[in-house]
Amino acid sequence: GTVTLENIKDRSITIFSIYLRVGYNYYIKLSDYEESPLILKAYETLNIAYGPITGYTVSSTRVDINNLLKNKKIKKKIVLSTTSLSFTPISSASAGVKWM
Repeated sequence: GTVTLENIKDRSITIFSIYLRVGYNYYIKLSDYEESPLILKAYETLNIAYGPITGYTVSSTRVDINNLLKNKKIKKKIVLSTTSLSFTPISSASAGVKWM
């Protein structure tokens, strides 16, 4: 899938990580920018393409999450780790970023 980030604010936003939140408390890290943060400039748009998930491990145990991801009844949301808030849901206008 593809995630489109659009900064709708007049200032830059610093992004340290991008997560997929599945349900209410499962976070899957999609991108890690801790070493070199992603800077999304004012009014800038960025498309990030992700390939299929080939595997997921928890404490070195492989977990099958395909059924969880395919289930349309379970909410899924893209969440950012930014300088303004630890975890910012992308749909939040206050974050200055939206998911398309």
